[in-house]
Amino acid sequence: MNTPSFFDSMTGIFNFMSAPGLPGGVSMGLIIGIISCLIGFVIHFAFAIGVHIDAKHMYQEKKGPFLAGPGIWTLATLVGGIPVVVVYWVIHHSTLRPRPPSDSSPLD
Repeated sequence: MNTPSFFDSMTGIFNFMSAPGLPGGVSMGLIIGIISCLIGFVIHFAFAIGVHIDAKHMYQEKKGPFLAGPGIWTLATLVGGIPVVVVYWVIHHSTLRPRPPSDSSPLD
């Protein structure tokens, strides 16, 4: 008796990935993969622009950025994405960063 394996039963589920109606025999999986990559690139690029603008602003105000210059933070964000943005925010904008005392204190 020939019983189907797990993978044989899964082929029916993933048959939509090879939609024969697409021009040139392009599989649906390839199209989904390309769209996912493009969306990821746009997200990384948008965050990198935001980090670059913020890091450059901090550099011009002599407040940072910490550990690296604006270009390095931008490149790291392009490569690393959202986790790098979180690290950047924690280092530069969270309450974990010690603030230098201001010139005018309300206690003076």
